[in-house]
Amino acid sequence: MHKHHRLFSNPCLSISCLGGLREVGRNCFPIHFKQEDFWIEIDCGKAPGSLGAEDAIVDQEAHVSKSSSHYLDSLKDILHKIKHLFITHSHLDHAGALPEFYAMAREVVGDDNLPILHLSPFGEKMTEAMFEYNEQEFPQIAKLEGLCSSVSLSNLVKVTSFTVPHSIPGTKSFIIKVKLSGDKWFKVLFMSDFRLQENYGGSQMAQVMVDVLCAERPFDIVIADMLYCDRPGYTQSEDETVSTVGKVLGRLLVKGAKQIIVSGFASNLERWQMIGKKARDLGIGSFHPKGTAMETVWGIGESLELFDGEYLGFGSELIACTGSQAEPYAVLTLASLGESQRLRLHKEASIILSSEIIPGNEAPVVEMVRRLSAICSEGYAVVSPSTYRALGTNPPENVFAQANIHNSGHGSQLDIKLLLQLAKPEFVIPYHVPIGKQGALGRFLDSLGVNYFQPTTMLGLDS
Repeated sequence: MHKHHRLFSNPCLSISCLGGLREVGRNCFPIHFKQEDFWIEIDCGKAPGSLGAEDAIVDQEAHVSKSSSHYLDSLKDILHKIKHLFITHSHLDHAGALPEFYAMAREVVGDDNLPILHLSPFGEKMTEAMFEYNEQEFPQIAKLEGLCSSVSLSNLVKVTSFTVPHSIPGTKSFIIKVKLSGDKWFKVLFMSDFRLQENYGGSQMAQVMVDVLCAERPFDIVIADMLYCDRPGYTQSEDETVSTVGKVLGRLLVKGAKQIIVSGFASNLERWQMIGKKARDLGIGSFHPKGTAMETVWGIGESLELFDGEYLGFGSELIACTGSQAEPYAVLTLASLGESQRLRLHKEASIILSSEIIPGNEAPVVEMVRRLSAICSEGYAVVSPSTYRALGTNPPENVFAQANIHNSGHGSQLDIKLLLQLAKPEFVIPYHVPIGKQGALGRFLDSLGVNYFQPTTMLGLDS
């Protein structure tokens, strides 16, 4: 049996983790409701087939492996008791193993006993694309509509979902309530990847989130993404990032650029929408996606009226594409090798990488940037300071560093602190914290005076 952490257990429920605790990948949290003896699962992720493959569309450009996610084998003995599967959002590390999970479930419990899949309308469309790619039938779903909704799973268990700010539309977090005696409830907050930002970003979505948390607090347990527990301050907003990208676009236009490529994650529709508006304001003649992942995600956004990205006209051309992490089959990577049929680079083209290098992925990104600078010899490559530093002491002359050209979908220290102040938890379970950050995590949470789980004991699932 695949070993994993049992994070918490009391007479009414137990919470386990099959992956995602000390990694960005394979998020999967089974929860057992002991009084009625049934399970739910939150997220069903996989490790991307290559570093940086953060897009949720599984295709030849995102280069996501179809190989089995072996941790799912641990669920076989309890599949007949898993009644619901809740997905926070459709990034691969949270939803990428869904086709494999349902293939296994069909084999073990049959089509009539499959867990109901709960996801947002955007998540539904993204997940359908994954199932279609894997040539599998889509399971029965329950849509998590609106900014906040609730569902009763039994006489004793209720789940409330609410939308949170992240780098992909429709990201959901969950409040799981188990009825105790009288009017008392045991409350668990499962917080998805999130960023709150100073003053909550001022959006209606953020205000609904604050209202929900304040109405339900205090929580017995908060399970939360703390990837950037070592970064001070708040995570930079999309407004700041797009403002920077807009200034770079303006400078490139002044220099006479006719073809400009901006590369980033396809699923960040908010950023692409805002960049499109900047492009219009600057008089750029066309803005459109290149590559299967980008085209598919934009199409989904447009079908749900979340996004109005593509426009065509005359003058300079702005292209959005994947490949900012040099994913092997992403369109920009292939273009840098002269192997893309979708994107042909001009020697006057300029490239903006709206990204930071994911740790451990420096070598392929550096190699790609050097190839791009050679192909686009009369243009420019604009990258983040960390990417520029990775180029070493002899960077190409047409590569330039630009601060604030990217922001993460994960909260930094003040985002996390604000969440904990809102939730007032008795106990905290951090996830998405790599082993190398565990020391920083401990120091940070100790400074806040909260009780938290330390992943030291490996246990099996409750039977």
